[in-house]
Parts: sequence; C-alpha cells; structure tokens
Amino acid sequence: MTRATVPFAFLGTLGVWMTGCADPCVDDGLLQDVGSPQTCPELYSGTDGETGSDSATMGDADADADADADADADADADADGDASAGGESCGNGIQDGDETDVDCGGSCPDGCDTGEGCVEDSDCESDDCDETSGTCGDGGGSGGASCEDRTLNGDETDVDCGGACGPSCEVGEMCTQDGDCISDSCGDGMTCEGPDDGCSDERQNGDETDVDCGGACGPSCEVGEMCIEDGDCVSNDCGDADTCVPAPLWCADTDEDGFGDPDDCTMVPEGDDPPAGTVNNDDDCDDDSEFAFPGAAPNDDATACMEDKDGDDWGDDDPAGVATIVGTDCNDDSATAANAFPGAAPNDDATACMEDKDDDDWGDDDPSSGDTTAGTDCDDGSASAASAFPGAAENESNVACMKDEDEDGWGDDTPPAGVTEGSDCDEDMAPPCALLVTQLGDNSEAYDQVLTGALDDLGYVTSYVADTDATLADANGFTLLVISETAQSSDIAGTYRDALVPTICLEGLVWDEMGIADSGQPSPSGSMEILAVGSPLAGGLTGEVDVVTGGGSGIFFTAPPAAAQPIASVPGNAAQVSYFVLEQGDAMLAGFLAPRRRVALGYDADQSAGGATIEDDGATLFSGAVTWVTQ
Repeated sequence: MTRATVPFAFLGTLGVWMTGCADPCVDDGLLQDVGSPQTCPELYSGTDGETGSDSATMGDADADADADADADADADADADGDASAGGESCGNGIQDGDETDVDCGGSCPDGCDTGEGCVEDSDCESDDCDETSGTCGDGGGSGGASCEDRTLNGDETDVDCGGACGPSCEVGEMCTQDGDCISDSCGDGMTCEGPDDGCSDERQNGDETDVDCGGACGPSCEVGEMCIEDGDCVSNDCGDADTCVPAPLWCADTDEDGFGDPDDCTMVPEGDDPPAGTVNNDDDCDDDSEFAFPGAAPNDDATACMEDKDGDDWGDDDPAGVATIVGTDCNDDSATAANAFPGAAPNDDATACMEDKDDDDWGDDDPSSGDTTAGTDCDDGSASAASAFPGAAENESNVACMKDEDEDGWGDDTPPAGVTEGSDCDEDMAPPCALLVTQLGDNSEAYDQVLTGALDDLGYVTSYVADTDATLADANGFTLLVISETAQSSDIAGTYRDALVPTICLEGLVWDEMGIADSGQPSPSGSMEILAVGSPLAGGLTGEVDVVTGGGSGIFFTAPPAAAQPIASVPGNAAQVSYFVLEQGDAMLAGFLAPRRRVALGYDADQSAGGATIEDDGATLFSGAVTWVTQ
C-alpha cells in the first residue's frame, strides 16, 4: 500500500501541528496501515496506552462498536471465503489487498522471500522484516539484516545479539546460554555477566581453567583443580598434569647453578622455610655439572638444558648427564675448545664444526679434537698464524695457504712448517729487498754502483738480473723493482709493465712500453730544475741541480699523464718533465692503471759514448723516490 505523505498542516480545532504521515499506532481516523505487534503493542493488547475515566468510557463505547463490527466482519468473511485470507487474490500475479508484495505478506498464507516488501516480520518467510529498508531479510542473524535492525526478532536473545547473531550480547543483556555473550558467561538470571561475575556462577566459562577459578578469576584453583599456569592456583604451583599441586617444590641444587635436581625435591608448605641448598624449581638436567642447565647453550637452543663447559654458547655433542640434551659443539673439553664450534671458520664452511684458534675465519687443518672437522688453514697456532691462510698472498695464489704478515700480497719465502713457501723476501721483520735490472746483471757500471750505494744506505738487500734474462716473475716478492738506464731498452722493453711491486724506471726509452707515459726524449743537460719544492720526493733540494755526468749523459723528458705529480724538469722548461710519480690505480699512458706506485726518473747514460755516473744530487733524488714509492 502507498502511504500518504502529508505536509505540516494545522488540524482544525485541535490546534496541533502534525508531521508527514499518520501514526500507525493511533486510531486517528486517517487512512493508514496498522502497525505491527512489536511496534504497536497497545493496539494488540486491547489498550491505547491512556489512563483515566474518559479513556475507560471511550473504551467501553468502542468495544460495543467493535463487537458489532466484528459480527458484520465475520458474516462478510463467511461470504467471501478465502478471497481475503489467502484466496484467489493471493495467486493472481499482482499486488493487491493487504499484500506487501506480489501474492505474499499481509493476510496471504505465503510469506515473502528475501528482498521482497514487508511491513512486519510475519510478512516474511524468514520472519525477518528490516523496517529500515521495508524488505525481508534472510533471517541468518550472523551478519544478516535481523542482527542490525534494532529489533528483537528471529532467535535473538536480546536486540540484535545472541542466538544466530552469535556471542554478541553485552554484560546485562538477555541470554539463554554462554555462547550468546561476549564474555562467554550467561548468568542464572539469564543475563550476560562480566568476568568477575562469572567467578561465582558454579559453572566453568570464560577463560576459567576449572569451575569458578583460574584465568580471569585469578589464583583461586584448589589442589587437584585444573590449571594452565602457576598463577591459576592458590598454591602458585600448576603441576605437570595441569592440575594444581599442594605446594611449591624445593629441589636440591648441588652444583649451585640455580637449577634444581628433579630427582631430589620436597614439597614445602606455604609459609615454611625450604631446606638449605634448595631452589624452587626442578629444571636441572645434570645437578653434578654447573655447566649444564636450561639456556646454557643459547646458540643451539635458548631454553634447552644443555652442557657448555668451554663457554662458547654451543652445547656439548657428548654431554655427561643422561638427561642433558645433546648439542652441536664438536669440542667442548680441550684447552682450545672455545675456538671450536659450528661456524667458527666461515671461510671454509659457514656451519661445519671447525677449530679456528687464530680468528682468521679459516679452520685448522689439524684440529686438536678428533670430532672436529678439518679445515684448510695451514697455520692456526703460531704467533703469526692469523697471517697464514688460503689466499693470504693473493699476488701469488688465490688458494694456496701462505703467510703474508706484511700484507703486501706476497707469501713468506721462509714460512713456518706446513705453510706453502712464497716469494716475499721481507716477511718477519726481514730487511727490505730490491731487484735491480742492469745490462750485465751486476753493478759493475759506475752508474749502477751509485744506485746500489743509495739502496744500501736505506737498508736494502739488492739482487740483480741482466736485461736479456728479465721475466715478469723475477719481481715477485721484492719490496722494490729498479730498472737501470744501463739496461738496453730493446732488451727490457715492457717486461715489467704489470709488476705488482713498486717500480722506479730510469730508462726513459721504455716509459711507453711500461705503460707509464710517452717515450722519453733525450736532453743533453745533466741538470734538472726542481718543481715540487718542499716535497720529500725532492729530497730537500731546490732550484737547478746536477744529476748525471760523464760519457753521453743527459736527461730524458716527456709530457706525463694528467694524474702524474711532476717533481723536476729540464731547466727553464717546466713542460718538459723529467721526474714524475704516479699512485697505484692512477691512469697512465692510454688509460692503463698503475698496478702499484710508479716513478719515472730520467737519468740518461749512453754507455757507447763513455762511462757515465750519477751525481750526489742525483743520488739524493733517487733516495727520495725509493722512500716514497715503497711507503
């Protein structure tokens, strides 16, 4: 039925303003649908909610009139048969009469389906009419319309809660069972109780561990009643069987590790003093060992009762106690046991139980315990063992186990037993060593004698190789490589370009083949002009200095690469650089990167024109170059 909407109007002599539609619960003479029993209980209970004699008198008159009307209605109903109560109009395919939707609701025998129109719950098959939308709900309760319609319907125990709506009733709302209540506690008065209320209802509900005790009810369970934790019990002791035991256990702690022997315990009544030497737990797995207790080996297990005698936080894999849990420590007993545990040598194996006494992350290849996995460290025990391991001397081998204490990338040439021999001549505080490449493989030339003398003064031990015999491997392990100008450029060429040792090259004609700079150009001048005044590389010299003399002597010059640091040049021409240096990694000729520090020092000495030698200032500059290049 379409309900009339009436704007505000002044109703005659009543002098009352009324809003939009008529009140379905008041017989005011307006055309309207009668409200439901839930919304208009007075209409269905035979009262209009008013009090006083006037109402009673009017009620009597109305009752007489109603009786006459009822008699007429009964007669009409007999005549009409089923037409108005589920008769032909309830199957004619149209909405008519008091139907709330087509052929359903109202006086029709069939209720309307979900989504069809309704006025009250009885119009719906689901007995669930959503008065807000005026349509039938599904009656499901849990998430359904009837659980949100602000009406007590379906099997709800209170408005929109309980029954099919689940545990949704608040404290004080009606219920029939615990499951209707959010607190999971429906009291004897059929209303939902709070946590504290449920502790005296003689039923186990909420989070109680037994009837009216434990959980939110606190430490109230007596001996023998169920519990989950100590705090559920009056005795503050929830036993292994999840029942409260009479009183706390006090157990012997012979090893004084704070954990009690489970085989030597006594129950002490509350308020009594426990026996001396006891603790109030029975958690020790071996009371004869102070190294065995729960959490002793956190790297294995933070709570398990294991034994860890060496204090490395790993549990012994062969513990003494029969009840002690086995750990993964392969050596928990020897003097060096603390250095042996799973993952001790991650460079060998991230998880294997190895021994690493020198803390270089490589496992001892001859460990002290037979249960320890052997690693690849050839020296794990000497004073310098941390410098010996596979790949320590990367200039010689990435895998060989060598010793490189000075960290120059070369292996000790006199290593401890078991360590692979390398080529480093100055390990173990030995004096520095230099390889001098000359024409004849000695220092018979006056020029080379000055170089040797300067090296001697700096504490070097000098070895020689002839230019015709030179190979790159010759330089391996030396502190310094010096290429003399007496070496023939055609023989030496670029042999040592890739040498992984600091290098000074005095032969300007091979600067290009050494990857340093363009080939040096000869100048007849035997002097240089200092450009880097004050630099240690200048040896304290300033101005123009004599560097070489005799025979066909002179100097070489070139335009050095941008990364170079110029030290000296041809006198009067700073662009003609005759002495310059480059750091390791600097871009040299054609972008070639310096493998180690490089020095170009152009002392020319053409032996075919007679003997030549290096002047004192020339020796000074050479000594400054040696000191810098090997730092």
